[in-house]
Amino acid sequence: MVEFDHTESVLERCLQAGSRTYYFDIKQTKANDYFLIISERKKDSDGKILNKQKLFLYKEYFDEFEEILRELMEYIIKAKGTKVLR
Repeated sequence: MVEFDHTESVLERCLQAGSRTYYFDIKQTKANDYFLIISERKKDSDGKILNKQKLFLYKEYFDEFEEILRELMEYIIKAKGTKVLR
């Protein structure tokens, strides 16, 4: 019997955003269900990792999470537009 490695990702995506890197990983539970992990890593100017954080999101909360995220993103765009202000 071949056993599934629960630490291995089913699907991965990565977003480089300046000194931050965002990772999106779909993992599998022992019950063969999927969940999403969103990780953020921030590096200093020397390339040393300063901070690592993970957010685990299970599918029973996808709708509410998406609704809040979309609402807040739309608010920011409506209030400040899409042009980056620095």
